Amino acid sequence: MKKICIVGLGKSGQMAAELALSVGNFEVYLYDDNPKADNMLSEDLLTHQRVKLFADLQPPLQEIDLFVVSPGVPPKHHLVREAYGRGIPVWGDVEFAFRFVTFEAPRKFVTVTGTNGKTTTTAMIAHMLQKAGNSVFVGGNYGVPLSSYVLEGEPVDFVVLELSSFQIAYMDSFVARGGVFLNLAQDHMDWHKDFNDYVETKLGLSSRLLEFVVANGDDELLKKNFDDKDCFFFSFNKGQAFMSDGKMVVNGKIAGSIAGLSERDVFNLPNILAALTVVDLLGIDPKEALGSLKDFQYPRFRMEPVGDFNGIKVYNDSKATNPHAVLKALQWFDSGKSVVLILGGQNKDMDFTLLRDEIRNKVKCLVIYGDSAEMLAEVFEDVVPLELKYNFDDAVRCAIEMADKGGIILLSPGCASFDQFSSYVERGEAFNELIKKYLKDV
Repeated sequence: MKKICIVGLGKSGQMAAELALSVGNFEVYLYDDNPKADNMLSEDLLTHQRVKLFADLQPPLQEIDLFVVSPGVPPKHHLVREAYGRGIPVWGDVEFAFRFVTFEAPRKFVTVTGTNGKTTTTAMIAHMLQKAGNSVFVGGNYGVPLSSYVLEGEPVDFVVLELSSFQIAYMDSFVARGGVFLNLAQDHMDWHKDFNDYVETKLGLSSRLLEFVVANGDDELLKKNFDDKDCFFFSFNKGQAFMSDGKMVVNGKIAGSIAGLSERDVFNLPNILAALTVVDLLGIDPKEALGSLKDFQYPRFRMEPVGDFNGIKVYNDSKATNPHAVLKALQWFDSGKSVVLILGGQNKDMDFTLLRDEIRNKVKCLVIYGDSAEMLAEVFEDVVPLELKYNFDDAVRCAIEMADKGGIILLSPGCASFDQFSSYVERGEAFNELIKKYLKDV
């Protein structure tokens, strides 16, 4: 019986363990850096006769045939380094689950990757396919591990996967019918060796796409690395999908006009163009696909309008966890010192200087908070008036005090949430609650 060690016992790790026990003849070793990992596990896993929990104790490497690592486990982790040193295969959770799909299944797979916009575009593609009458599994980095699809065993027409650089890095045999690359910007520098490693990892997915590659023609790095002959580009200017006189044109077909789109739709035009390009290649009429967005529910905390409070507009962009996402949010607003921006959280070793010009032109006051506060103060102290608050609650209250009637409060932190919250979702929910608590009487 082969022995498999699963490193990282969050949702994807536990699902991989269940898959190994269900469809594979494995003895399963479970490891997590958290010494209290047993509190994370179901009773079924803890008591299974083929499961051994090592928590944060060193598993016996000489006994292990395969490592399956969760997305958050970097190559520099001591177990991953030791596994590579011993020649033990190391797969990610997506690669492991892929090994158990049927031979024809990869033709159903569509992938979405990039630095920002992955979840929204993944959800859009799935929504358009479903509205056209297809059954769809949506997962990967988007909430539901691929292991769940294999365990359920329910046949579907399409599998749409959001893939992070972490998941791509640990691939070996994974292939898909096609995929889309949204953008490339600095992120996860605490996980990758450097930016080049991050870019090469992302672009490496293209060699695993059997029929088509879709990419953002307005992204310099993507345009540089993909050839017109081998790639379908979407763009605001020219490509297989592009904007012309306020209309979206996809492969020569007019999908529709931006005139009927919501404010949030217009902000997401690059993601909409990407999704339309993909579904057109899958045989879905782009006009019908665009029309289906009328009842599309955007994922939370991505330039989400919170409301208009006595003339102060508030936007929740808690999912913006890198400078590139903040830049996109600020570019949405007109020039003029109307924005009070809340920036901060847990830094991921990223360069924030790219925001200096946009902040100088758009931001009235910068409120910075959290573990990255002092670093951010050094970057922006000569650019704009700033307030330094270590606590998130204090930062929100300060932003309210600084905002003018007719102005904007924008939470677009540019950093991870883990210094004060369990996730960007918890941070986003806290922001909405604080805004409604403190701003209602202003």
